[in-house]
Amino acid sequence: MILYIILIVLLIIEAVLAKINISYAISVVLFILLLLPGIIKFDIGNINLNVFNLTVSIFFIFSYMSKKEKKNDMANFRHLLILYTVFIAISTLIAQSGSSVHLSFLHNLILFCLEYICIAYALSYTKITNTSIKLFDVTLFIVSVIIIGYGIINYITKFNPYIGYVSLLTDSKDMSNFYQMEERGVLSGRISSTFIHPLQLGQASLLIFAYSFFQFKYSLNKILFYSLNIGLISMCVFCGSRSAIFPIVIILGIYILYSSPSKILKYFLLSIVIAILVYPVLPHEIKTTIEGLVFVWDNKASDKAGINGSSIDGRLLQIKDAFNIVKNDILLGKGEGYVREFGSNHPEMYGYESVLLKCIVDGGIVGLVVFFLFYFKQYKILLSKCISYSDKARVHALCLSFLISIVLTGISYSFFSIYMIFYFMTYYNLKMRIKGKENMKS
Repeated sequence: MILYIILIVLLIIEAVLAKINISYAISVVLFILLLLPGIIKFDIGNINLNVFNLTVSIFFIFSYMSKKEKKNDMANFRHLLILYTVFIAISTLIAQSGSSVHLSFLHNLILFCLEYICIAYALSYTKITNTSIKLFDVTLFIVSVIIIGYGIINYITKFNPYIGYVSLLTDSKDMSNFYQMEERGVLSGRISSTFIHPLQLGQASLLIFAYSFFQFKYSLNKILFYSLNIGLISMCVFCGSRSAIFPIVIILGIYILYSSPSKILKYFLLSIVIAILVYPVLPHEIKTTIEGLVFVWDNKASDKAGINGSSIDGRLLQIKDAFNIVKNDILLGKGEGYVREFGSNHPEMYGYESVLLKCIVDGGIVGLVVFFLFYFKQYKILLSKCISYSDKARVHALCLSFLISIVLTGISYSFFSIYMIFYFMTYYNLKMRIKGKENMKS
């Protein structure tokens, strides 16, 4: 019961802050989404009011109420959101025509908007100031410390009492403690910290790292900065998922690639030294684990390391199965919400652990193409605000790493909205840099 009291208090704080200044409320939204699992809910008849739906709805409603005049600088972004929503609505109506499934059309469209559109649309109208950015950064640091600290406790104790309690309270299956018994190479268990699944911990840590690595580089004490980022990398490793480990390595690669020539040379030589001198003397178990994680095309290497994640052959088979599900609806698929409502009827899809699989089944070939056009258009808008190589590195680190993650493991519930929060905080940080440059010139 105490958890529901905490949730109610946090939602009230969110609403009060949103009334005072909507930009302050985004910090509470982040706090709730990263520390309170989405399975916590209030059941009112047939209405499922879970943590995520309530938090996003409050922010969206107050954002709309506080909007005094339309801002034109994000008009192209809002048009993109509207066009994508219209496409989803029309394609779903066409896909479900003649089927009883169309009765749930409105319900699925609302859920789609909550997951993908509402936060982004609200933030496109939100006036972000230096004060609200500082509040957001402080909140993010505190949340990160909680996630990392509790994750380390999970790994040491091999137990997650918080998620166990939440699962018991909500009458849900406790997956966190199940995965903590799963060994992958040298990892003695896969942790989930404040999330219900290790994949969610990995994706959250990846998004936080992509933002904090650039945001805190010069504003945070060096010891705290390195401790924070080492902790986030550890969470990506301890979650045992390639979809977090690969992208976080790519972020570091992007940072090096956009560095000065001297730094690129230094990191290149350091990599060669590690490859030649350090790697051969690593313990056999560690080398086996690294090879199993990296050589995804080699089933023998994965089996030897005890890594049972999906191989390339497995993913190709799942894509084939996805197209088989929509063989009579190849262009538009089964319609938005099909995977959510009827996905379990196809156990061969193993939870649709790739955005490719969900897009194919829900939206067909057209839906798959439109989603990637939607994603890359957003990506391009953010890139347009870059005025330096470091800015471009920051944008690629966020957008490219998340894209790789969702292709490998899908979009966990609520995580596109979390990505949008980091997207817009990055956008407004870049925008302020532009204003700062202009003020210096004038």
